[in-house]
Amino acid sequence: MNSAGGVAGRELALEYVNPQPELMAATARLLAADSRYAAVIGPGSSAAILEAADEFLRYRKPLVSFNSTAAEVLRAYGKKGAVWRTRESDIAQTEVILRHAKATGAAQISLITATDADGASFFSWFGFFARELGYPDAAIHIEPL
Repeated sequence: MNSAGGVAGRELALEYVNPQPELMAATARLLAADSRYAAVIGPGSSAAILEAADEFLRYRKPLVSFNSTAAEVLRAYGKKGAVWRTRESDIAQTEVILRHAKATGAAQISLITATDADGASFFSWFGFFARELGYPDAAIHIEPL
């Protein structure tokens, strides 16, 4: 990218920072406040994004999530411009999975998921979409981890 002129005329430079989980909030504060960084990619989990995002919102600096798909992230930061996501939300993924199951003739469907920030959206929406697609209660199984 840099040999082609960079991004908006600026050279692109990446720096890897891997804080311990207990230092996530402090690291987010430092990176968000540091004018050397135009944006930050990460952290990797939805819970960590939720912990760090307010600092980036305060400094109006993009926090690009490469992994988070949780609906809670979208609800909290979707219209505020601070958190950018590179993946579809869990809600959209849940709907696509269930539509595929229905289209391919699946008579029974099951979901096994965590109920933390990275799995709660699947847990919350699976039953809703299953019922919307006409699956009877007896054909739906949801197992929280």
